Amino acid sequence: MDFLHLASIISRSLGQDLYFIPEELSRMRESDDYRVEPGAYLGLVFPVHAWGPPKIVLDLIDKIVLSDRKPYIFSIATCAEEEGRTTEIIRRHLEKKGLTLASAFTVIMPNSYILGYDAEPEDIVEEKLAAADLKIWDILKILDNKEAGVFDTIPGSMPLIRSGIVNRLFKGFARDNKRFTANDNCDGCGLCQEICPMHSISVTDKPIWSGDCTMCLACLNRCPTHAIQYGKKTEDRGRYVHPDLL
Repeated sequence: MDFLHLASIISRSLGQDLYFIPEELSRMRESDDYRVEPGAYLGLVFPVHAWGPPKIVLDLIDKIVLSDRKPYIFSIATCAEEEGRTTEIIRRHLEKKGLTLASAFTVIMPNSYILGYDAEPEDIVEEKLAAADLKIWDILKILDNKEAGVFDTIPGSMPLIRSGIVNRLFKGFARDNKRFTANDNCDGCGLCQEICPMHSISVTDKPIWSGDCTMCLACLNRCPTHAIQYGKKTEDRGRYVHPDLL
């Protein structure tokens, strides 16, 4: 949600097209060839999931095939506190494709991982959003000049453990969508089905979760009636939605 706000600002400011990664993955074939014009950008803007990039971001990198001229590649990771080795993981995946990450940034945003923590107080949310808006303009100056070697990231404490062991456990065991439910507040509006990046939600009377889950929690946070829960732990917790989406 926050990353979409940032990506929209960046794409408009740089005059670049904006693409939604899940839609690109649905469209792409192994032979797809991303042809780029001279001076083009290739930016990856995404949320950090358990001190690592979402799997769908790495899947996109693994499928990208670029010919002719190489673009200026940058990444922007959003997180509540720290990113661990997220940028390093992105850089290594790009290198496997013969691509270079020119610059990378971390932008602190309000916590949206309601499974682990309650929503932050309104004053903290406003403070983080204001600081993020200031930082994005500094980032835009760097991107506009296509500066290389700028890595303004926030690894935080114990990045090797968090992005290694913890992230591996998250990918293996913490992306189970079987515990999602919708209570009697659900009015069947279908928003959760519409916004699920993995297309893993179907709504008839109430939503049903199946297939893969990236644990973005968009369905839970953006449910207009607060009907969606994950087990018992979210019943008494708040929700976070970026103001642009309200």
